[in-house]
Amino acid sequence: MIHRINAQLMDLNEDRLIVRAELSSKIDSLKALKHKILVDSYNEKLAELLPDQRALDDWDRF
Repeated sequence: MIHRINAQLMDLNEDRLIVRAELSSKIDSLKALKHKILVDSYNEKLAELLPDQRALDDWDRF
C-alpha cells in the first residue's frame, strides 16, 4: 500500500513539474510578444514624428 501511494505521489510530482515547465514557457512567450508589441508601437509612433522631433531617448512622448 505504501509503495502504491509513493508511486502516485511521484507521478503527481512529475505531472506538476511538466505543467510548471509548460507554463513557464508560455509566460516567456507572452513576455516576448508584449515586448514586440511595445517596440512596434513605439516605432510606429516614432515614424509619425517629424525628423527633428525624433529623440530616441525621449520616452515621455510615448
